[in-house]
Order: sequence, then C-alpha cells, then structure tokens
Amino acid sequence: MRITILPFLALVAALSITLLPGAASADQGEGALRVGADVYVLDLSVFPDFGDANVQAGVLPAQLAIGAGFQLTSDIVLGARATFGYASSFNFGGVGFGSEYGVLSFLPYFEYMFVDGDIRPFVGAHGGVTGYFPEMGDAEAIAIAGGEFGVHLFADPAFSFSPALWVNFLYNGFIERAGFSIGLLVSLEGWLFGEGSRSSSGGGGGGGGQPAADPTDPESYY
Repeated sequence: MRITILPFLALVAALSITLLPGAASADQGEGALRVGADVYVLDLSVFPDFGDANVQAGVLPAQLAIGAGFQLTSDIVLGARATFGYASSFNFGGVGFGSEYGVLSFLPYFEYMFVDGDIRPFVGAHGGVTGYFPEMGDAEAIAIAGGEFGVHLFADPAFSFSPALWVNFLYNGFIERAGFSIGLLVSLEGWLFGEGSRSSSGGGGGGGGQPAADPTDPESYY
C-alpha cells in the first residue's frame, strides 16, 4: 500500500481557489450537465467471513472515476460513474499481503443537494457492479449498493471541488460472501449549460428595455 501527498495538495489548491473573491453563488441550476473526475484517496473493502480485504490509498495506486450526471432540479442530480484502477489485497488472518488486482466498475447514482450557495452539502445513493481482475486466477464480480455524503465547494458556477465519504454493502458471488467498503474520494466537476448558464448569457450589459437618452434632445430624458 503506497500513500502519496498529492490528494492533500489538490485539496489545499482547490480550497484556495474557492476562497478567492467573487466566488459563485451556486451551480448552473436545473438542466445542467455535470461532468467530472473522481480520485479515490482511500478505499477499503473487507469480507470478514473470508478474512480478505482490498485497499487503495493515495492518488497512486488508487482508483480514478469518470462520471456524468444531469441536474433534474436545483437539488437533484442523476448520473453514472465508470471507475478504473487497481488494488492490493491482503489477508488479515495472518497470511499478509497477496496479489494486485485490476479494477473496473460502473455505478449509476442519485444525489440530493442541500442549501443554496457556493457551499452545498449533499447525500446520495449508488449501486452497480465492480470487476476485480487478478494477476493470476479468475476475475470476480462484486455487486455494490451504498450511500455517499459530501459537500460541493463552488469556485465558480461552472466548477466545483467535492470531497465525499462512501459507505457500501458488497456481495461477491464468486466466494458467496458479503462485505462492506468505506471510501474517501475527491471530485473535480464541471457544470455545463442549465438555467444559470442561460440566464447569465442572456442578460446583456445594456438592458433590453429603455433606449439611451439623446443628449441633444431634452425631451428624451422624460
């Protein structure tokens, strides 16, 4: 298990951007398309009955997810993530570290955001399947269902930095065992289009109502 400091440097940089003057008031609103990349800073999967666990820590060798979602309302987002990376396995029954696995998963998700503003806490749920591909042996498919808790920190209506905690229930059909996982991830997200984008682009600096007064015609001021 290797641990790097890159996630923490990214956190400091993103928070610094968030605190700059002129921070956004919120996301792009209803109809926005959200695209982003998620880095799993820590992900621990445990199967207690089997005495086995998979762990990732740091940017490398963690998992990276690419996701997209649609903002149905100002508070609700539906989307999906595709995750890839690799993990180290170990046995806590005394055997020690085992082999390394390739990881590939697909997780649709639902998210509900609280509070309007440039800091928006959220809760969500997700479910799907993760495939583990060992260096030796057969691949394994694990069903996943769980919840997520985090906060979107908006530096701009079109950009957010979002740390989150995941708690998942796991089922491995290959060994017919249930387990759990806990994950800490950070996301960099772009929010495109949506009502906020349309309203900001349609305002126009000169206004659409009154024409400018003619300085040579006194009656134009009335």
